[in-house]
Amino acid sequence: MKYLIWMNCYGSWAPHLRREIETLGYDHYLDDTVQFIAKIADRVEAFYISGGMYDADGKTECETTKPELLKRFNKVGVDLQIQTDEGCFTSTAIMKKFLTTWRKEYLDCSPIIIVDKARLAVNQYVFDYFCHQLSIENLSANEVVVSFERLDDHPNSQPLAQEQKLKILKEIGVEAVDKLELEARKEHIELHKKRATSKRQ
Repeated sequence: MKYLIWMNCYGSWAPHLRREIETLGYDHYLDDTVQFIAKIADRVEAFYISGGMYDADGKTECETTKPELLKRFNKVGVDLQIQTDEGCFTSTAIMKKFLTTWRKEYLDCSPIIIVDKARLAVNQYVFDYFCHQLSIENLSANEVVVSFERLDDHPNSQPLAQEQKLKILKEIGVEAVDKLELEARKEHIELHKKRATSKRQ
């Protein structure tokens, strides 16, 4: 069986910009991801990472995380191409992109999406939602959504905050929550549009 593997980025890999606890948490998350993939590397058809948020240096999550992952893969003897998705700014958008890409391009592969453990329940709920929306009946959240620990003291990463988010998702719906989150990240989205425009010119 071949695999399509997708990984959610959680900020940039930028130790000089981030607090020590954030860097430590992301370091462990990336290490766990690399070790997980290394065990099945010969069966990975494609590996994507998603994250379009910008850091203080004007670089995206994907821009900084991709080279760090490549360096870590090289250390364990894995030669793997990494495809990037910088057009998603929320975990909801990433989940939809992951499932639609799988259905359109990798239907013969077993899909796996990697998230952090604090957000597992929320991601599983969103996964089930989009499976229903896209009429996907042969996938199970328990098998597809894989989580790894990522130490982080940000309020949004705490259990209570994630419990509250899950409650809101159930009350007002996945699309409504995503719309609110996108509004809060408007600055990043506009920057992404400007960069895309300048590249075309």
